[in-house]
Amino acid sequence: MKPIRIPARSLLLLFALTAPADPALARGGKAIDPNYLSIIDCPDEPGCPALVLLDETELSNASARARLSRRRLVKVFTNAGAVDHADVEVIETLGVEECRNLSGRTILPDGRTIPLKQENIFVKPAYRKGGERLRVKAAKFPGVVPGVIIEVSYDLIDPRASNYVKWVWRIQGNLPVLKAHLTL
Repeated sequence: MKPIRIPARSLLLLFALTAPADPALARGGKAIDPNYLSIIDCPDEPGCPALVLLDETELSNASARARLSRRRLVKVFTNAGAVDHADVEVIETLGVEECRNLSGRTILPDGRTIPLKQENIFVKPAYRKGGERLRVKAAKFPGVVPGVIIEVSYDLIDPRASNYVKWVWRIQGNLPVLKAHLTL
């Protein structure tokens, strides 16, 4: 049997047609439900500035370190919501937990995305009393206007393997929540 030869140009075209169009998906990100783009107001609280479409939380003590992973999708409905939710803050307790892998994207109403760049992530001290020190990792999302979805994900890593023996799952904050998942 004679081997089949495929020109490199054809392979490149095939890769371009099958590769994810969204760079976040190419890096292993998750696709979002397309129905989220069509939501135009809060289902149970009409007129709210924004809505948490999805809050995924995972707690793990499986390795030598405890890990809390979060992924949130927030739909913005108003200008006030765009101002209030364009910045996302994650609080770390120094020496106890560290925020890693802070990433995200702004998903525009037409489905295009704007990735969160590392130069839009800032670290600032927040609190110091005695030996306890808190710091904030803040991310400023680009292109936030009414109709966008902000996707943010991060890991809080604790060097103690059994740190999460008692943990409170706070689902409801200052925004209504459409869907929440907890994985242990």
